[in-house]
This record gives sequence, structure tokens and C-alpha cells, in this order.
Amino acid sequence: MEPLAQLFDNFKETPIEDHPFFFSFDCIESIHTDRPFQCKNVILPSAFFLYLKSGHTTLEIHSCDHASHTKELTEGDIAFLYPDTFFSLSSDAASTDFILLALHGVLLQDYLLSSHQSDRYYVLDHYLPILSNQIEHIAADFTSDLMTHCSTEKRIFFMQQYATDLMTYFRQSLVLPANQVARSVPSYLKKVRRHLDEHYALTFVLDDVVEQYGVSKYKFCHDFKEFYDKPPLQYLNEQRILHAKDFLLSTDVPVHEVGSMVGIDNTNHFITLFKRCTGTTPLQYRRNHLSID
Repeated sequence: MEPLAQLFDNFKETPIEDHPFFFSFDCIESIHTDRPFQCKNVILPSAFFLYLKSGHTTLEIHSCDHASHTKELTEGDIAFLYPDTFFSLSSDAASTDFILLALHGVLLQDYLLSSHQSDRYYVLDHYLPILSNQIEHIAADFTSDLMTHCSTEKRIFFMQQYATDLMTYFRQSLVLPANQVARSVPSYLKKVRRHLDEHYALTFVLDDVVEQYGVSKYKFCHDFKEFYDKPPLQYLNEQRILHAKDFLLSTDVPVHEVGSMVGIDNTNHFITLFKRCTGTTPLQYRRNHLSID
């Protein structure tokens, strides 16, 4: 059986419990396929987001009147499906990366009913940095060592808080005025961002971007902030701190070595930057989280 199909089968058998918070996650998965795939006639008990990071997929929604609605998803698209929606997912791409976030909550039906949406799905095929960034951060946090050191109660609280924030961003995105619906992200920006994500420990040289993609420094910095809501250096530093948090909890190497591992060799600068992003020093962060039973 295809790994992706196995994931859906396993998820369908997972019991769902009610939570007192607004929303909570039932499944958080970052998925990579290195060949074409096809998952037919799937139905999940939860609502879920499907965020396509790279590649392309075909989403087919099967309605009760035997009609089908087909949507082609490309990089950056976000699909949201109602609970118990019958669908198929396939791709002929050589590789595909996407994030699946399944959730439920006591207010879910109210959110869906208030949207006046007759279909059982949404496809946001325009770039929404707040929503896509939130999805990526959730997937990164909950698939890292960060949560393994939390108590069950604290982990549930984080899941509920993240899920509620995500649904708030999603609902806001449905009512964006036309002039705020963003354009497609330029392909060169996607490549630069992917480079920063994968090679965060390397020195970032702005002149290299200018030379490789033939854009001015001003245009690159302007475009990056417009589409990703922050300057490139801030984005890179946040990725470094995200990985530093993982290293602090999953290893016992000294703080200065953690800084070097994520590309910040100056220890004082690393500590200052870490505190600016998290509100605490690296050493205190390690002590606080490793002391949690």
C-alpha cells in the first residue's frame, strides 16, 4: 500500500475525543513523496487543511449526488475540506511535499455554517503568507523534539491554541477584500526561501541572489517582505532560532555550539537574538523545558 494511503487509513481508525477548547488537532503530518501517487475514495472524520509546499496534485471532491468537482493544486495552494468529505488525491509529479493538518472543535460547525459555503471545501489558490506561514510553523513545532519534552497537558494546550489560531486566520482569509488577495509568489522567491529553509546554517550573501536571479537588492528585499511579511534576514534568523530550540532540547551541547550549528558564531549575538525571538535565553529555555515532567 502507498505510504500516503496508509496514513489516511491509519487516521480513519483514530478515535476523536472532544476538547473543551475551541479547536484541536487530530493529525499533523509533513508528507514527502518521491514518485507519483494516487489515493482514491478517501473520507476522513475531521476537517483538514492540505497545504501544498511543492509539486502539484489533483484534488477531486465526490458529492452525494455522484457529481465530482476537480481542483488542480499547485505550489502554495491551500485546500480546506469539511469533515466526512469524500475525496480523491493524486499526482503525476516526480516529487510532492505537502502538510496535512486535521482538526475538530466545538465551534467548527458554527464556523462552517457562518461561511455560507454550499460546497464542502475551499481552495485558496492565492498566496496568503499569514495562513501558510502558520501552517508551516505548526508542522515544524509538532514534528520536532520540542513537544516530546512537554507534559501531556501542555502538549494538548499547545495543540488547542495553535488550532484555534489557525482557524481564526483561515476565517479572516475568507473575507479578504479583493485588493488584499495576493498575487502568485515569483518563482525566484520560492527558490530563495527554500534555500534559506534547507541551508539556514550557511552565510546568506545578498549579492549572490542579485547575481543568480538578475534582480536588484531593493527589488529582492521589497518582494520578499511583500510576500513573506518580513525581511529576508529576519526570516532566516527565525528559522535559525527554530532549529536552535530543537538542538537545545535534543542535545546536550553547550549554548555557544548550538549557535554555531545554526549559523550564528557570535555567542553574544546568538543569545540576544534568541531572547528577542523567544523571550528567554537559550540556557533558560533548555532548563525550563527539560524540567517539565
